Amino acid sequence: MSRPLVRIYEKIGEVKYSEVRNKIANIAEILAKYLNNYYRGPSGFSKHTIMGPVGKLIGVLESERFQDKDALLGYIINIHTNLSGPISKEAVELLEKAINDLLEIRSQVSTRIWIRLLRELDYAVYKHKMKYIVERAAAKSKTTEKGE
Repeated sequence: MSRPLVRIYEKIGEVKYSEVRNKIANIAEILAKYLNNYYRGPSGFSKHTIMGPVGKLIGVLESERFQDKDALLGYIINIHTNLSGPISKEAVELLEKAINDLLEIRSQVSTRIWIRLLRELDYAVYKHKMKYIVERAAAKSKTTEKGE
């Protein structure tokens, strides 16, 4: 006895996955800029530690715990403050831009595509942050070699 085939249809008027991939790449760059320039969390190399508030943001967006952008931004600012200290105006602006763009995308895509986009965003930001860490470590080792 075999299971019947299931067809998945996209909603009429819905934006397709391929159409929002560039927007997700831009959001990943914004969030990586925030992490690289404004977030100084606890030291460590676990994905959880490296991603900091951005990892929490992606998790909350995936669970749809908050629907209001101000509540979402306040939640992420609170996490930043608890882990890294006071947050700057520029960091808040970057987070707000990313959240606005993400909520706009969320209103245009299905849940299935939304989850896929969030996974892509998660690993894109992680890749940007790891590249930054490796570059800083290489630059630091070069300066220490020259100093000896």
